[in-house]
Formats: sequence, structure tokens, C-alpha cells
Amino acid sequence: MVDQNNSPLFRAIVIIEQNNIQIGFGSTNQGGVFSTKLAAGDYNLKINKLGFVSQVKTINIINTTTLTVELFNETNNLETVVIKYRPKIMKVKQDTISYNLKTVIDGTERKVEDVIKKLPGLNVDENGKVSFKGQNIDNVLIDGNEFFGNKHQMATKNIDATMIEGIDLLTNYQGFSKLAMGAKGIALNLKLKEKYKQQIIGDIESSYGINDAARIHNNLYKFSKKGNLAIISDYNSIGKTPITVEDYREMRIPNDAENEQSNTETFELPSFLAPSSFIKFKKNKFLGVNFTSLIGEKSKISFSNLFNSTSMIEESTKTQTNIGQTNSLTLFESNKKSNYTLNSTDFKWEFNKSKNTFISYRLNFTPNRDEANDSINNFTNQIATRGTNQNFILSQVFKANSIISDKINYKFQFNQSLENNQKRSHIDSESALFGLNVEKVNQFLNFKNNNFSVFNELNYKKGENNFITKLLLLHKNSSSTNLVITDGSENDLFRKQNTLQAQFQWQHQWNKKWRTTLGLKNTNTFILYDENKTSYAILEPVVIINYAISQFHKISLSGDFSHDFTSLFQLQNDVLIDDFQNIKTASTVDFSNPIQKKSVNIDYLNINSKNQSILFSKISYSIFDKSVAQNTIYNVGYVNSNFLFSPKTTQFQWLNLYDLRFNTLPFSIKNTIVYLNTQSFSYFNSNQNQTINQNVSVKQQCVTNFKNSIFQFDIGYSLNNMNTSQSFTNFNNTTNSYQIFFTLKGRYKEKVKWDIGWMLNDQNSGYNQNRIHFLNCNGELYLTKKMRIIVNGYNLLDLNNNIFITTTNDPSFFTESINQIMPGYIMSGLNFSF
Repeated sequence: MVDQNNSPLFRAIVIIEQNNIQIGFGSTNQGGVFSTKLAAGDYNLKINKLGFVSQVKTINIINTTTLTVELFNETNNLETVVIKYRPKIMKVKQDTISYNLKTVIDGTERKVEDVIKKLPGLNVDENGKVSFKGQNIDNVLIDGNEFFGNKHQMATKNIDATMIEGIDLLTNYQGFSKLAMGAKGIALNLKLKEKYKQQIIGDIESSYGINDAARIHNNLYKFSKKGNLAIISDYNSIGKTPITVEDYREMRIPNDAENEQSNTETFELPSFLAPSSFIKFKKNKFLGVNFTSLIGEKSKISFSNLFNSTSMIEESTKTQTNIGQTNSLTLFESNKKSNYTLNSTDFKWEFNKSKNTFISYRLNFTPNRDEANDSINNFTNQIATRGTNQNFILSQVFKANSIISDKINYKFQFNQSLENNQKRSHIDSESALFGLNVEKVNQFLNFKNNNFSVFNELNYKKGENNFITKLLLLHKNSSSTNLVITDGSENDLFRKQNTLQAQFQWQHQWNKKWRTTLGLKNTNTFILYDENKTSYAILEPVVIINYAISQFHKISLSGDFSHDFTSLFQLQNDVLIDDFQNIKTASTVDFSNPIQKKSVNIDYLNINSKNQSILFSKISYSIFDKSVAQNTIYNVGYVNSNFLFSPKTTQFQWLNLYDLRFNTLPFSIKNTIVYLNTQSFSYFNSNQNQTINQNVSVKQQCVTNFKNSIFQFDIGYSLNNMNTSQSFTNFNNTTNSYQIFFTLKGRYKEKVKWDIGWMLNDQNSGYNQNRIHFLNCNGELYLTKKMRIIVNGYNLLDLNNNIFITTTNDPSFFTESINQIMPGYIMSGLNFSF
């Protein structure tokens, strides 16, 4: 076999047929020769070689015969290929949803959050938090390694979109544990491109502009198969805070616990976590360090430390309605200056001792200190308040999971937390305060909590039946010291609680679609409060029904029966200062009565990879028996309140999420509807008052994905309606707001990226109406592959101060606040990557 240049052809295929029956085959050697032995007769030879035209030769064999065959090069003319359907954006396999980023990336993305926002089923809020089915996911991972725990914004707002080649949503994430019985959560795994691994990478950015707008930001990473190292620092005067309310709660209450009993007292959220648009001035300093490393094949350590320092000014004019008094309005101005410092250190060790045993240990220490000075003018009195809140929490969690046999699984967990909260308040006034003959009031309040719990779970599986036994031992010690404002004496309280809870569950898989869980939970509790003792037992059922059409198409019905206990703060028996116009007197809550909760929940989930849609709907109805309420007594210039039991609180919630990526059109849509109705009771001078709060939120958004286009756009709107009504004085208020937004994005080759966004924000508090037109822009010009000029503009239509209206309500007041917000700015600078 030779080609047209008479060169031998290697591995040409020869098929030998006689009477249309194949009797032999073979291929040529490096010399282009194929030989075989045949009986005398007639044969057909079929000769094939990739890239050459096939030939068929008919030969007659009488004796030894040599045949030379010349093959000619094959020329293929391909017809026009027409793609009628766009590539699928997601692929579902077992408990993982893999997203095909090539179907959504268009070159206008800057950070990872810009990519995630385009993926069906996932949402990213303004703080960088990622949610799935309406709830924040547990972790964002980098190539399977944890990255600052559940502080998603560290990844979503800092890692460049160009570094990611794939994203997986893990719906049964078990961490480093190799046991199928490990704690399951939801994680988003970002898969890096190879060129960003095994080396130190990062960038440093510096910008400055008008209205003293400034920012210095630094990212430093090293990602490898054995772990990662990240150092993120930030200084800015444009209101950006890397710490969110959810982060603060998680630092104070570690989420590793597997029991339903709360392990901390109620704490006050620092106001620096409020949205930046409500603040007149805000300067923030931040440093975050994250380190994960494999120690051999079985062991892994994770370490993170977050430091945040914030200084800010809040100016607002408040119109306050005393709900329990007809036509009672109070107007005052507030000028608050504050400083906040927070530090959180977290260490975790995980160890797969064997294929049957997993061990982990977590230690967290979070101290913080807040200082605030508020100058208040109610046009009849000048009041100055100073407050300091200093606290810390030290917590540790030890876990052990083991497979004792093929049918028995065992879990053990030990939780311990130590909490100390110190709050100092000082008030100066030009007139007497709280009906006392004093113009200066000081208060010192110290709460301490020392809690631990031991949790055991035994899981026995036989056939389609799964029997689960849970045993929880909970011990809580709470104490408080209060310097009484009336006579300067100290009042000490102590509360001790021991709980033993036993739970039995039976799970049965009736067929591939139906599964039920039935059980009973028995709780025995002993409480000692102020030398008074009580003990009781509560029996609660467990009911769950699941119907699964497929892995990601299912519906579930559950009944949730649980209870909680009054905190020491709700049991205070002396006078406490809340602020310059609110004091609390002795509580009438009975410490021996639990607060019981009964809920019915219906969940529906349908992830359809064929039509590229995700639908999730959740309906929940809850009843709280004997919830803690507040009794309000209005006095001249101040309000006196105390805690008492309310007969019942009900809550109805509906959440509906629908995301769709069109097959033939370059559009994606995201729809969210939330409805919440809460009915509760409060009291005015011991007169019962029913409160009904209704909240409706709707958001619809359309995102384009034009291929090979230099322009993309994002358009949508959101509506928010909040109605509050109270029966005692027929108080009724409806607050409405709506936002219309449009963002145009563009790029030019690999040199320029830009976006310009317009948003109309209309607010109607029922007292006043306010409308703001926001115009924001961002741009990047690449000078080299590593150096680029950046431009950022915020609120360009009003570079001077502006206002924003908010409303809040509690059992005593409905308050409208007209807040001075940060002025707009334009700033530019350089970004250098390495």
C-alpha cells in the first residue's frame, strides 16, 4: 500500500471477503506490506486508511500473487453547521449540580459574584452572600477546600471571574469526612484554572476621588491540592464592610451544634452592620487570613482570623408614633458617632482515623468592643448618651462519627461555650429622666453564660427501615449583674438549666418515591432561678413525609414540634435602661413555663436540566404558645415596659423562587416572591393589643447572554409592601417601596470592561414620600496584562448628601427615619496583579 508519492502506508486496514462473507482482515506494517495465505479462488479486498479514499479490489488467486495498491488523499467538504439550541447551562448527577460556565460568561464579569448571579437556582445579595432555595448555603469552597467558612463574600467579592473554569453546587456536602453519615450541608465549589494553582497570586488596588472617597484593597492567594492560603485586607471610606449580620451571628453562635436548644442569650447587633446607604459617614479597616492544609492523607486543619474596625456617623430625623396613644407624634433629631472593633479567630481540625471513624475539633474566640456617642435633640430637651458594649464568646465543638458495623452508625458531639457581655450606659439630660429627680443616669450590666451539651446518635439500618435514637444532655448556667439606676445598688441573678432529651425516629422507604419519618421526642428539664426550682417533661412528635419523583424533583411535608425557654434577660426583676426614652421594669414572665412551637411545612423542589429551570416553593405555618411579649406604659417623656407572656403568636410564610434559562433565546429570568404574615399580642397598661404584620416582596429580573457581543444588559424591578395594624387604637400603616433597575455592561476585546447602572428607588412611609435616582458606574482599562486603570462612580446624579427613608416598628413605637446618607463619589486608581 502506497500513497500518491509512492510512500508506504502504515496501518492501512485490509478486509478479505469471499461470497460476501468476511474471512480475514489485517493491517499493513511500517513498510506498507500486508501478507496472508489464501486458498485458490476469487476474493474481494477492501482497503481503508483514515484520510484516504477507500478502494475495493477483486482478485483471482492461482499461486503466489503480489499486488500494489495506490490510495488517493481524501478531500471532505463539510456542509454548513447550524446550532439550533444553546448548550445546557447545568448538568445534574446524583447530589451535584454542575454549571457549564461557557454558556453564561460573556467577558463583562469582574468578580465571581458576577458569574454566580447568572446561574439558575443561585442568588447573590448585595453583601456577597450566596443562597439556594432562599437560604444561605453553608460554605463556598475553592477546589474542595474551605475558604473563610460561610463568609461567602470573601470569595464572591475578591476572586476574579477569569480564575474560575467551573462551579458545582454540592447539595449533600460532608466536608473532609469520608463517611456517608457525616453532617450534610450545601456548598458551592469553585474550580480554578490550572494556571492559578501551586503559585502565589493576587492583586493590590488603590483609588481616590472626590468627597474624600478612598480605597486600598489587597488580595493574596496560594491555592494547591493540599490546601490554600489567603490574605485579604481593605481600607475604605465609601461604606463597604466585609462583615455581615449573618457572619456576626455565626461568630457568636457556632453553627456546628446538632441540637435544637439555643446556647446563648439574646445579644444586640452592632449598627455598623447596617446597610451602607443608611449611613452619613463610614470608614472601615479589615484584615482577613485563611489557611487550610492537609496533614497527610487523613488529617486536615483550617484556620481563619478576621479583624474589622469601623468608625461612622449616623444623622437622622425621626417621627415617632406612640402606638398606644391616639394622635401622639414625637419629633427628634439624632447625631450618633460610633467606633466598633471586632476580631474572630477560628481553628478546626478534622481527622479520618480510618474508613469507619471520623473525628473533628473546632475552637472559636470572638471578642468585640463597641463605643457610641449620641446627641439627641427633641426640641424641648437636649440629651447626650454614651454607651460601651464589650463582650466575647469562647466556644469549642468536638465531634466523632463511627460505623460500628455495616448496619450501625454512631455520632458523638460535645459543645461548650463561655460568653461574657458587659454593657455600660451613661445619659446626660437638661431635664429629669424617667420620672426620677436626676438628670444623669449610669448603668452597668454584665451577662455571663457558661453552657455545654453532650449529644449522642445511634443509627441502625435494616432493609428499608432506618431506626434512629438521639440522646442530648444540655447544661446552661446564666448570671447577670446589674447596677440599679435608682439607688446604685447591685442586683445579681442566676439561672441554671439541665435538660435531658431522648428521641426515637423510624424512617421507612416504602418504594423509590415514598419515604416517611415518624418519631417521638421526650424532654425532661430542671430549672433553678433565683432560689426557685421547677422540673417538667414534654413529649413531642416527629412527622416527615417525602415524595421524590427524581433526585431533584420532590415534595416534602413535615410537622415541627419544639420548645424553648425564657432567657435570663427576659426574667430581669429590676430596672434596666434600653435607651434615653425606654426603661424596663421587673418582668412578670414565669420562668417555669416553656415556649412551645408547632409548625407545618410543605416544600416543593423541581430542578429540570432539560428546560434549564429551577422551581422552589415553601409554605410554612407556625403557632407559638405563650410567647414572650411586652407591656407598654406611656409616661411624660419616656416609656416604661416589662416582659410578660402572650397567649399566642402565629406566623404564615410563603416563598416562591423560579429561575429559567431559555433554550433558543439569549435570556435568563429570575423571579422571587415572599409573603410573611405574623399575628401577635402586646399590651398597653395591661390592655391586650393584637398586632398584625404583613410583608410582601416581589423581585423579577432578566439577564442577557448575547454571544460574541460587546454589550449585555440586566433589567428588572422589585416591590416591597409592609402593613402594620394594631387593634388597641386602630393604628394602621402601610409602607411601600419599589425599585426599577437597568444595568448596561460592555467590553472591548480584552482591553476594556465597563458597566453603568441606573436605579429608581421610590419610598412611601405613609408620612412622607422620597424618590432617588441612583446612577453608578465602573470601568477597567488594561494597560498591560497585569496593570489596569479602574474607575468607580456612585450616586453620580447627586454628589452631595442625600436622604433615605426607613421605617421600624416595635410594640411601643412606629418610627419613620429620614436618614442622611453618604454623598456620591467618583474615584479612580490602579490595580496591579501578580
